[in-house]
Amino acid sequence: METPWAIIDDYVCKAYKTAKAALPNAKMYYNDYKHAATLGRYEAKSNSVFKLVKDLKDRNCGVDGVGFQSHVDLNYADENYAAITGNIKRYAKLGVEVAFTEVDVRCN
Repeated sequence: METPWAIIDDYVCKAYKTAKAALPNAKMYYNDYKHAATLGRYEAKSNSVFKLVKDLKDRNCGVDGVGFQSHVDLNYADENYAAITGNIKRYAKLGVEVAFTEVDVRCN
């Protein structure tokens, strides 16, 4: 995806570091949608977001957590919930907090 921010080298890390410097006690989160589960159509985005957050964490860019905007369904199978749980666990191994920043339950 093209973005005007790309003219700034390593702009994502710089943005987190600048925000953290301005508000050192604030928790800095990467928040997005369609990446809570590591299954099916969400797997690619979930892995991409994890890779980004891991990189930011490894380089001490100032990211503290990840936010999941989640839309679950009453008809979810156990594997769907297991995919979300597994994703939470891999962030925990990085020392990254996880928050559900938006949740709704579809009742079809």
